[in-house]
Amino acid sequence: MTPDEYLGPLASVINAFADAPRDEGMQEEVWDASRLQERGDAVLQLMGLRSYTVTAVHDATGEMAAMTQLVVGPQTPQWGHQALTAVTRTHRGHRLGLLVKAAMLEWLATAEPQLEQVETGNAASNKHMIAVNEALGFEAALPAFHSCELGVADARGR
Repeated sequence: MTPDEYLGPLASVINAFADAPRDEGMQEEVWDASRLQERGDAVLQLMGLRSYTVTAVHDATGEMAAMTQLVVGPQTPQWGHQALTAVTRTHRGHRLGLLVKAAMLEWLATAEPQLEQVETGNAASNKHMIAVNEALGFEAALPAFHSCELGVADARGR
């Protein structure tokens, strides 16, 4: 569970994802402290997932500048599933995405010693995060993740 005092700052960093490069058709989401608590933490607990979050805080201002999250499920504890990594606009260009993801991998080496693989995904247009993942040693795996849409009217047979 995210401590109450971090819910607002963490939601602000998650909202930084709204202006990250993304594939066509992906819609922006807006998060606040209550949504994060209700739809983030609660879902993880319900599913029995172990969740890890690493953040970077700007020393001079105390502002949360970057974060990355990863989950490990009880059925496949050898797999880590990278969730969101985000850096606020004012703190981009300082390799914080790389730093928080590297810190996460170091933490997991101790916290989840059975972990063998970590999977992540990115929009093809997000060249910065793809470069971060490649610098950390991630390799493209095929088949690539594909997202599909179906309108509600189409699902109902019009």
